[in-house]
Amino acid sequence: MSGMSADFRELMERYNRLGRMLPAPEDFDTDDAAAVAEAKLVLREMDQTLSTLKAILRTQQ
Repeated sequence: MSGMSADFRELMERYNRLGRMLPAPEDFDTDDAAAVAEAKLVLREMDQTLSTLKAILRTQQ
């Protein structure tokens, strides 16, 4: 990871932190509207972070 920019590393760490916020599949209550809404929010943030990571990778090629 020594060749990666600080921004890229920070984004990777953010993506991993967000992923840890999601419940395990066996613990996820799909009937709980608040839990579903929270999971959707976390997944949107993960998607945005991943898009940024991919954009950084494209510029480094």
